[in-house]
Amino acid sequence: MRVAEEQHAVLGPLSSGGPAHVLYLAEAMIEAGTVRGIPRDLARELVTQVLTGSAAWLRADSREVATLREKVCAPGGAGIRRIAALDRHAVRAAVVSALGGAPPDLP
Repeated sequence: MRVAEEQHAVLGPLSSGGPAHVLYLAEAMIEAGTVRGIPRDLARELVTQVLTGSAAWLRADSREVATLREKVCAPGGAGIRRIAALDRHAVRAAVVSALGGAPPDLP
């Protein structure tokens, strides 16, 4: 993907740092699986498949990401309750804060 040089500093947290952030989440998901008693290698394979499928879906479907997420979160279901738990822990706010801050060379 080519972007204008003046956009590099703004895009850095999403691009060059992006794999670290996604892998951080993957690591946490794998750990959650092991806490539930799933063998680490199986948890890793499962998380890898989830990330692969999610990335393919995101690439193939131009609808808003929230719309896609809502497609897999049944009202009152386990998925939406887990999202609510992430929201209670301000995970979204933490990600936006970590990645959305002004780059060093901008006010």
